[in-house]
Amino acid sequence: MRDEDKTREQLIEELMELRRIVADLEDSECRCKRAEEALQRANRALKVLSECNQIVVRAKDEPQLLADVCRVLVEDGGYRLAWIGFASNDEDKTVEPVAQAGYEDGYLDTLDITWADTSRGRGPTGTAVRTARVSINRDVLSNPDYAPWRDEAVKRGYQSSIAIPLISNDRVLGALNIYAPEPDAFDDEEVRLLTELASDLAYGITTLRARVEHSHAEKEQALLQRRLEVLWNIARMADADYQTLCDHVLAEITATTRSPYAFYGFLNEDESVLKAYAFSVEVMEECKIKDKPVDYPIGTAGLWGDAVRFRRTIIVNDYQSYPDKKGIPEGHVMLERVMVVPVFSHGRIVALAGVANKPTDYTEDDARHVESFTTNVQVIMDRRKAEEERERMQAQLLQAQKMEAIGTLAGGVAHDFNNLLTAIRGYIDLVMMKVDDTEVPYRYLTQVRSASARAADLTRQLLLFSRKQPMEFVHLDINSIIVDLLRLLDRLIGEDITIDTELAEDVWMVWADKGSIEQVLMNLAGNARDAMPEGGTLTIRTENVLLEEETVKGILDARPGRFVRLSVEDTGTGMDEETMQHIFEPFFTTKEAGRGT
Repeated sequence: MRDEDKTREQLIEELMELRRIVADLEDSECRCKRAEEALQRANRALKVLSECNQIVVRAKDEPQLLADVCRVLVEDGGYRLAWIGFASNDEDKTVEPVAQAGYEDGYLDTLDITWADTSRGRGPTGTAVRTARVSINRDVLSNPDYAPWRDEAVKRGYQSSIAIPLISNDRVLGALNIYAPEPDAFDDEEVRLLTELASDLAYGITTLRARVEHSHAEKEQALLQRRLEVLWNIARMADADYQTLCDHVLAEITATTRSPYAFYGFLNEDESVLKAYAFSVEVMEECKIKDKPVDYPIGTAGLWGDAVRFRRTIIVNDYQSYPDKKGIPEGHVMLERVMVVPVFSHGRIVALAGVANKPTDYTEDDARHVESFTTNVQVIMDRRKAEEERERMQAQLLQAQKMEAIGTLAGGVAHDFNNLLTAIRGYIDLVMMKVDDTEVPYRYLTQVRSASARAADLTRQLLLFSRKQPMEFVHLDINSIIVDLLRLLDRLIGEDITIDTELAEDVWMVWADKGSIEQVLMNLAGNARDAMPEGGTLTIRTENVLLEEETVKGILDARPGRFVRLSVEDTGTGMDEETMQHIFEPFFTTKEAGRGT
C-alpha cells in the first residue's frame, strides 16, 4: 500500500515503530560501547596485573618493587595517581605513604590518614586497612566520608578512587590506593583484577622481607661465628704480654668494624690517665707515634674522654656536628665517624677502645662486638691479676711458715743459751767478789762479763724475733737515738765512710722499742760499710709524713695516720732484684762464709 493510500493512524503507527527500531539500535550501540569500555578496562587491568606480577617475580628490593607497581598502574593502567601506604601500630594508628606515581602535586602531604575509626580514618584507605576489605569511593564530590580530602582531590582532578588492603598471613600490611579522573571508574571485573594484584603485591612484600630477614640472620650468624673465633683466639693468648695482647685485640677490632683508625689502652686507678698500648698502623703513621704506650690525661680529652665522663659508649656518625668536640690538633687524623667503648670491671672503667672513620655509620652491633672483645681481654687480665695475687699470697704464706720455723729454732737456741749465760754471769760475779779490783785478773773478768752481757743482748734479740720476749714499747725521740748511736757507728764503719744526718727539727715522738731501732740502724750501717769498700757516704734522715687513705694502698700492712719516716741511704753498690726479694729474711746474706756480721 502506498503511503498516500494509508490512513493517518497507520502512518503514525509506522512512525512509532520506526522510532522503536531506531531506539533499539541506539541502545544496542550504547550497550556495545559500554561493553567495549568495560572490556578495555578489564584488558587494561589484566595487562597491569601481568606487568606487576612480572615485577613481583623479578623484585629484589622492596622500595623499588613498590615504586615500579605504582608506575605501571599509572603508565599502563591509565590511572591518574597510585600510591601505597603502610599501617603503623603507633598510638595514632597512622598510615604512612611509602611509594607513589602519577599526578600527585603534594597531595600525599595533605592526607594525614589514620586507620582508627575516626573522621580521618573512615575514608577509603583507613576503612580498607581497618576492615581488611576493598573500599571504593565512586564519586569524590558526593561521598560524605571523603569530605576531609575532597577539596585537595578536586584540585588535582581525582573523581573516584579505590583502596585495596595488602594482606599477608591474615595481617593487613597497608593499602594500595588508585585514583581515576572520572566518577565510578571501577567495575566489578576491574576490582577483581586489582584485588588479585594487591594480593600478589602483598605476597611479594612478604617474600622480600623474609629474604631480608634471612640474609640478616645469615650475616648475624657469620658475625657470631667470627666473634667466637676472635674470642677463642684471645683466650689462647692468656699468657701473652700486655703489648702483644693489645696489638692482637686492636687488629681484630679494626677488622670487625672496618675502621682504619683505632686505639686501645688502660686507665689508671682514679681514671684520670689513659695509657694507650695499641694504635692502628694508620694512626701510628699519620699521627707520627713512635713509642708505645702513650699517656693521655682524661681531663683534657675531648670526645673519647666523654666515654669516661659519661660512663657509656659514645657513637658519633657526624663528627663535625658533635656539640662537645674540642677540635682536632695539628697532625691529628681527620675524623668523620667515631665510636669509643669503655670497659668496666667491678664498677670501674679500666680500659677504652676507640675506632674511627668506618665507611658507613657505626651501630650498636659494632659497639657490642668491640665490647665483647675488650671484656674478654679484661677477664684474662683480671684472671692474671688474681693468679699473681694468689702467687703473692702463697709466697707470703711460705715466707710466714719459714719465719715461724726459724723463729721456733731461734727461740729454742736462745732460751738454752740464755740459761748458760745466766750461770756464766753468776759465777763471774762470784769470782769478781773474791778478787781485788786492782789486780789484773779483775780486768780480765770485767771483759768476760761485758762479753756475756752482749751475748745476753743477742739472745734477747733472738727471743724478740721468736716472739718469746716481749718488746718494750715506749714514746721515743728517734733523733736522740740516732745522735746517741753516731759515736758507735763511727767506730763501726771506719774512717773511709762519712756519716751525714738530715734530722727533722720538729720530728714527732714515736711508739717503738728502743733496742729494735738501735739494732736496725746498726745492721744497716754494717751492711752499708760492706757495700762501700772504697769508702763513701752514709746518710740518715728523719721526717714527718702523713699517710692518707689513697697513699697506703700501695704500702704493705700500712694504715692512714701520722708517722715518722726513717731513711738510711748509702753510695754503695746497691742490690739487684733477686736480692731485694730476700731483704726481710733472717740470716739471709750475700757475703762469703766468715764475712757476715
